Amino acid sequence: MARKGMSVALLAYGDHFAALGLRDAPRSNASETLKKLDRLGVKRQIMISGDNDQTVRSIAGELGMQEVRSGLMPDHKEKLIAELEAAEGSVMMVGDGVN
Repeated sequence: MARKGMSVALLAYGDHFAALGLRDAPRSNASETLKKLDRLGVKRQIMISGDNDQTVRSIAGELGMQEVRSGLMPDHKEKLIAELEAAEGSVMMVGDGVN
């Protein structure tokens, strides 16, 4: 399950055990939106996430994204955005609204 980008939850009830695989899924239009941004000239697209690296790389791979930053807390994300702005000149950020 972990190789598929899932977080694993183990449950026990008496003598019964179960493993659940939990995973975030990209929005249905995410891949097409990234392609449109590429066609508009947005060449560098980075997935920035607080999730573990394996999960982030799994989801990014589904979307065709090559560059990821994982395991980041909100303040680290903010610092990374500032560093990218300083290096690149302009940055556009799209969030999922969770944080």
